[in-house]
Amino acid sequence: MLRAWAAGEVKTGVAMKASLAAHAAARKATDPAAVAAARAAGQAAGTAHCADHCMGALLYALKALAAEGRNAGSEFRRRIAKLPLHLREQVKHGVLARSGKMKLPVSAQTKRATVRKPLA
Repeated sequence: MLRAWAAGEVKTGVAMKASLAAHAAARKATDPAAVAAARAAGQAAGTAHCADHCMGALLYALKALAAEGRNAGSEFRRRIAKLPLHLREQVKHGVLARSGKMKLPVSAQTKRATVRKPLA
């Protein structure tokens, strides 16, 4: 559904309903990783009406990884590196600013990570 929205094939209202449905599924889930994954999907769909939800999608995806005992910091760095260069610093700082509120462990190394230009 999200790919269809990104391609302009889904209207904003439909994406918003999908976002609400994902958050409803998160409220019913009991496994912390499943809750975080459902919230990540909800936030991703929510970008249809508010661009800041893109950070929520990444935060909840990282929270799902952390709930499974996986390294969220390396995934964070990998995802930031995939963003267009002009968005990297803004998203990186937005996610880091929100990580404490979500009780997401972010390592000092992640906070110090610099955004480098990709090689040609």
